[in-house]
Amino acid sequence: MDKNQDIEILLIRFFQGNASSSEKKAVYDWVKKDHSNQYEFEKLQAFWHTDLEDNKLINHEDQKRKIWEQYLSEGAKRRRGSWDIRRTSYGVAASLVAILVLSIIFFNKQEEAIQPISLTKVHKSNPKGQKSQFQLPDGSKVWLNAESKLSYPEHFSDSGRFVTLEGEAFFDIVTDTSRPFVVKVEDLEVEVLGTEFNVHAFKEDDRLSVALLEGAVKVKNHKKGYEKELALTPGKGLTYLKSLNAFHEFSKENDANTFDKAILWRNGELIFDGTDLSGFVKEISRWYGVSVEIKGVPDQNWNLKGTFKNEYLSNILDAVSYNKDFEYELDDKKLILMFN
Repeated sequence: MDKNQDIEILLIRFFQGNASSSEKKAVYDWVKKDHSNQYEFEKLQAFWHTDLEDNKLINHEDQKRKIWEQYLSEGAKRRRGSWDIRRTSYGVAASLVAILVLSIIFFNKQEEAIQPISLTKVHKSNPKGQKSQFQLPDGSKVWLNAESKLSYPEHFSDSGRFVTLEGEAFFDIVTDTSRPFVVKVEDLEVEVLGTEFNVHAFKEDDRLSVALLEGAVKVKNHKKGYEKELALTPGKGLTYLKSLNAFHEFSKENDANTFDKAILWRNGELIFDGTDLSGFVKEISRWYGVSVEIKGVPDQNWNLKGTFKNEYLSNILDAVSYNKDFEYELDDKKLILMFN
């Protein structure tokens, strides 16, 4: 029996609940060996517990084709049917899994005690007005901004460290040359080995940005038909405009405010770099967790510039209201800006 067939059969026995202790360990080792293996295992595990659509007897090749199409249709509605993969013969099931598993790697049979790995995802999130700092399983540090979410596996695989971000986070990544660290956000991926960088990626914003403090990163755009890869060096950054599918590069040297804004928020510095009224409202709402109501007709040419470090909201409002000619009422988490 070849090694590919070995893992196919073991996966079948594992999902049927018939695997021995040594066979379970072999599956765990295979999953840990590569991120793609872990991804496929999770997909197969979910798929295993889903009935397939088929209301008539079909031949073996049609069965395989239907499963393959079903597996690739992640968003398709799965309806119940009479044919169930769990009830197929042992040989047929092994063949079907051979189609489903995309990355088959020879696994090392060891006689150690079983150490089951956890495929559990960890989800960290902050509401408006709250920031947090924590460590990832590899010891890397994360500063997560307000109104942001980060998801990652409870244990990273041996081949890669993958996290998913919505919002903004600053990363201080532990160097591991054998396991790149990848931040996934919408159509972009940011890949590093060990570095300090910031990713700004709020879904409601048209722009995504990456700023690099130390080390080196690669930013990859996976949008179909527009694939692109860019490299950053320390002191550099780039902005991706989603509506235009275009990149704009910036640096500490030629655009200090933009770069500092991306890096220094984790130190409590709120930077306005030519911000308009809507940007000001969005920033203070996210930063301080307040709802904002505007009364009257404001001047549309704000172009607000300034830096505030660990300031009370009332102090910021005092300074800005004097400059932009408005009054305000602040009651707990509700703010009213009143213009003439």
